Amino acid sequence: LVFPSSAAGFGDTGGHWAEAAIDRWQGYGIVQGDGVNFRPSASMIVGDFAIVLNNLMGYTVRAENTFADLTGNEYYADAVLRLKAAGILEGDGTNANARETITRERATVLMARALGIQPVENASLGAFVDGSTASDWSAGYIQAMADRGIIQGVGNNTLALARSIDRASVMTILDRAISAYVNEDGATVTGAQKGIVLVAADNVTIENADISG
Repeated sequence: LVFPSSAAGFGDTGGHWAEAAIDRWQGYGIVQGDGVNFRPSASMIVGDFAIVLNNLMGYTVRAENTFADLTGNEYYADAVLRLKAAGILEGDGTNANARETITRERATVLMARALGIQPVENASLGAFVDGSTASDWSAGYIQAMADRGIIQGVGNNTLALARSIDRASVMTILDRAISAYVNEDGATVTGAQKGIVLVAADNVTIENADISG
């Protein structure tokens, strides 16, 4: 099992409630921040979220750019088009809206799609006081993510789906979802894994493992 490489950590995450999750994914090279700070409380835009998922999954195919609001030269354009090719990010039919801050609703759906988590049919989200605010396209994914304990809302049984998701919360969701992230060729995964085992390398062996994800 491969653990994160040693990372110096960010200058603004010491003592933060999500410090361990942020450090973990920095160690894997999934997030880099600005080289010094991570800005954990800042909202994340769609383009940056696409970069995180692309780094995580290692998509190799890039779609043709048909988005009216994407020139192809933006720093996030490659990631957006790779997510499009993978069927993860579809935009609104015309635009990718990659400069917009990503809502908790959209972030949950895109992450579920990337991780291969199938939507629940006839989802009700009745356990949440604002579950009825979920859109038809998102409710099944949100229910599936909640059932697995990957998303837990913002407290008081509230999802706050329209609220922008901050950078720390994205790292925390990744942490809850993925038990083992294997990014070294020839690695072996064993033992109990409470969550998804995500293999991003070649010739990986999984043996005597009890995987609940």
